[in-house]
This record gives sequence, structure tokens and C-alpha cells, in this order.
Amino acid sequence: MKARRNSVKNSSAVENNNFKIDEQGRVDSSILFKQQIASEKTPSPSLKHGTFSLYWLTDFFFTHGLVLIGLAYASQKLMWLQCFAELFVIMTSFIMTGSVFVVIMCGLYGTKQQTNPPQTPEIWQEALDSIKAMYTFAALAAWPLYMYKDGQPMGLTFSLAEAQPWAPESVALYCLQLVGATLIVDLYSYIKHKSMHSQYLFQFHAMHHTYRDPTAFASFAVHPVESFLTFVPVLGMCFPQHKVWAHAYGLWTFGWALINLYLHCGHTIPIVEMFLQPLLLNSSGFHNSHHQKVSIIFF
Repeated sequence: MKARRNSVKNSSAVENNNFKIDEQGRVDSSILFKQQIASEKTPSPSLKHGTFSLYWLTDFFFTHGLVLIGLAYASQKLMWLQCFAELFVIMTSFIMTGSVFVVIMCGLYGTKQQTNPPQTPEIWQEALDSIKAMYTFAALAAWPLYMYKDGQPMGLTFSLAEAQPWAPESVALYCLQLVGATLIVDLYSYIKHKSMHSQYLFQFHAMHHTYRDPTAFASFAVHPVESFLTFVPVLGMCFPQHKVWAHAYGLWTFGWALINLYLHCGHTIPIVEMFLQPLLLNSSGFHNSHHQKVSIIFF
């Protein structure tokens, strides 16, 4: 796996790496991309305290390490591996197909927000990094799927009556609960993203911001540490006390992923923006502007 792009912790770090930065904290994309490609995209020494060991250890552990843990602890190792492989193929296919769909829709109905759209080599890298994130997701989500196939007690259920025994036929009530759960997940995502912009974790998040003008293919192009923090809540379905109606969860996941693809597309589609604004959700234009400020540190 190729080494990652240099992380940027603050303006002085940018200057030390010979980057150009404007008053708004935006990096000159041509200089950034040229230097990163030419230098094998090695990680910042600050992340490893003078060596590259911490970077590679975290990269390995939150990808292959999670798979090795699954194989070590699952009683039926072949079944667990099959669950992992199924989820990896399904989610990779969905994210890549969804990215192509969003790109086509943006070309037909969108207004471009980017001044320097990415070139083909960078788009390929976006896709590879997003596929790697699906590898981490599959290693986590394999556990609830494995428990379901193995007949073990767990939270995922295809029965609304089991997911909501006090109102077994009320889809509306479950949807209301889903809204509440969405607010909790959104709060978690906000805290996680804010934390990734801290001086301690930004080194992991910086690779996502090296895609200064991203496409939908960069939606999940993050370091494995961030992938883990993003997808680890899926393990909640392993607990029988946490009942989740599979049909609603599937639709919710589909919608969440589709919105994330749109937010990274570099275009605004009026009808989509009309849907997002009343829900107080992020816009594609705002998120693209956020990507341009690669050195921003919130705290």
C-alpha cells in the first residue's frame, strides 16, 4: 500500500513543508498535489515521533488486524470469513456504483463548485482509499452478520414486533424512534469529526483533506483509524438488548451513504439542496469549502 500524504497540523507545519497557504488556510492545490505525488506521500514524522512505525501499525491494525481478530475469535472461522467477504463486496460495489451515479447526476443537473477539479490519477486514489474503508467496515459489520447466521442472540432482527414489542404494528412509531437515534448518531459524528481536527488526531484525518476538490469517490477516503471510529457503532447490533429492525436500518444506511457521496461531489444540485436545508444537513458547497482548508485545527 502506498504511503500516505503528508499531514498538516498548522500554518507553520505548512511552511516547513514548503506549501503555499492563503489567509483562509487554503493550500495551493497544484503545489500540494505535485509535491505529494513526487514524494511517495510519506506520513508526517510528527505522527510517529520520528519514525514511521505508529502510522504503519495503526494502518495495519485497523484493516488486516481486525480481520485477524475475527478469525481468531470466531468459533466458525469460515462462516465469519464468508460474512466479511460478502459485506466487503456488497459495500464496495454499492459505494463505487453510487459514486458513478452521483457523478453522472452532477454532470446532468449540477452546478460545479470547484475551480480545480481532480485529475484521473487522483480520482483513482480516491476510489482505492474508499475501498480500503469498506474493508474496515466489513471487518466490523461481519460480527453481527456472523452472529445472525450462527443463530446467536443479537440485536438485528427482521421482525418489527421483536424490535418494538410494545407497539408491534406501528411503523410510524418506529420511524419516530429512528429520528431520535439519527440525532444521537449525528451528535456522535459531529464529536468524532471535531476530534479528528484536533492537534492529536488531525494527522489521521489530513489524508482526507488532501483531496482539496474531491469527487464522490472520496466520500470514504479516510485513514483506517477514522474508518474504525466511523463504523464501530455497527457493533452495537451484537447486543441482544439493542434491537434494530433490519429493514429500517438498511434504508437508513442507504440514505446516509448517498448523502455522504453527494456532499463530496463538488457540485450543487438544486433539488437536493432543497431537501437538505430543511433537515439542517450539510451542503455540498459548504463541505467542498471545508475540504479546501486542509490545515484547519479546531482545538
